[in-house]
Amino acid sequence: MWRAQTAAELAVTIGSAADRGLLAMAGWIGVALIAAEAIRSWRELERVIAWVVGAATFVASLGILQYFTGVNLAGYLMIPGLTPLSSFGAALSRSDLNRVVSTSGHPIELGVIMAALLPLALHRSLYSTKRITWVPTLLIGLTALMSVSRSAIVVAAVALLVMFLGWPNRWRLAALIAAPIAGVIGPVALPGLLGTIRSLFTNLEDDPSVAGRTDDYELVSRLVEERLFFGQGLFTFIPMIYRTIDNQALVIMLELGIIGAIVFATLIVVGIFCSLTPRWSGESNQNRHLGLAVAASLLGIVISYFTFDALGFRQVAGMTFLLVGLTGAVWHLTRDSMRQREEAEHQSAEAPDRKPNSSQATKQSDA
Repeated sequence: MWRAQTAAELAVTIGSAADRGLLAMAGWIGVALIAAEAIRSWRELERVIAWVVGAATFVASLGILQYFTGVNLAGYLMIPGLTPLSSFGAALSRSDLNRVVSTSGHPIELGVIMAALLPLALHRSLYSTKRITWVPTLLIGLTALMSVSRSAIVVAAVALLVMFLGWPNRWRLAALIAAPIAGVIGPVALPGLLGTIRSLFTNLEDDPSVAGRTDDYELVSRLVEERLFFGQGLFTFIPMIYRTIDNQALVIMLELGIIGAIVFATLIVVGIFCSLTPRWSGESNQNRHLGLAVAASLLGIVISYFTFDALGFRQVAGMTFLLVGLTGAVWHLTRDSMRQREEAEHQSAEAPDRKPNSSQATKQSDA
């Protein structure tokens, strides 16, 4: 039953939420630091990307099975000693289509994760001689669509646009040729899906979810003005006490103020810059493309912060900080490569001429 809470009860609830949030943040930062500092070679970074794409492929396979059958095998996964607090793995629906969940907490979360990891899967497909490496890319891309999520489409569009702008001309041409072909095959292979996704963007003015998001602006602007610079505290804007804000960027402004929002934005911008450093540092084409893929994934997943409450979904939050850590790995690997090349050039310049001069050669021949 709903009832009014006292100030003391509110303080306990908000303090507990803040403590849990800070513990989660410490874990996410740990993931970022390990990814940034523990990867010591480009080969190790490629191996990490392979594991991430492989895990996403497994999740995508469960999602595709759920789309066609309505059965989610993830719902049968039980951890010994733990009891679920709510139902897990049930598919939602939109326009008579199953919105797949797989191992995520919501179709939006699944769609955003799949869309954000699509550039990494593309990288592995493009730089592999085995055609089977295109299967993960196909499965991940299909699952992003099957989530029937507006956020997933926006994330995929932004991430793929970054990839497209960084590709050589022949790859861009191939992408421009493949896009209309996929547009023709898609409606035949997946009837109703693409039409439903298109309607998500053509009927924005009549969509109650969009109206609910825009209705938050007035409230958020008033609350931000009350604590303009530092906000009311990280993870203290609890939906059960206040209301759900389906915009993580606004929540960051509420909880961290202008200063915190600038710090978070700086973290993302610096991460994207670091992941693009191979492009002007003399790295190989594969390493440059890997940095581009990491930058595209990070920018894509951060774009979702403007479309839903991303940090409220643990997979999106954790993947955000993992990608931040990978940008750090790209940066220090690029820096190490540059240092090694400079040392090699310096040593070659200082090395004495080992060829004997004419007098030395004569003495040696006489001897």
